[in-house]
This record gives sequence, structure tokens and C-alpha cells, in this order.
Amino acid sequence: MKVIPLLCASLLVLSAAAAAQAQEGDEAPLAAPRSPSAEGAKVGFANLSGGDVVPPDFVVRFTISGM
Repeated sequence: MKVIPLLCASLLVLSAAAAAQAQEGDEAPLAAPRSPSAEGAKVGFANLSGGDVVPPDFVVRFTISGM
């Protein structure tokens, strides 16, 4: 089972749903206005590697650099 692609797909769906809700204009914005990322900015997973299989109660740790 490929856990990382499933996790990424889930995050993408949730992000798209939040963006769609924010675009409807019925509610206050969920976050500050967006701007382009800096050159070389990166995001990733701190405690996952390709092919990892994790338990149901696993805590995902994200990384960000250059922002």
C-alpha cells in the first residue's frame, strides 16, 4: 500500500475544498492573502520516506524552508 500518495491526494482535496469555500465570498477569508513563494522554497515530510507504512495513529510532521 502506498501511504504517501494517498496522504498527498487527501491534502490536495482538502486544500481545494477550502479554496472553493473561500472563493464563494460568503465567509471571511481563512488565511492571509497569498503571494508567490520565494525562489527555492520547499515543503516536505520530516518523518516519512518513500514506501513507509504507518499505523493509523501516526503523526505527520511537515517541513518548510525558504519561506
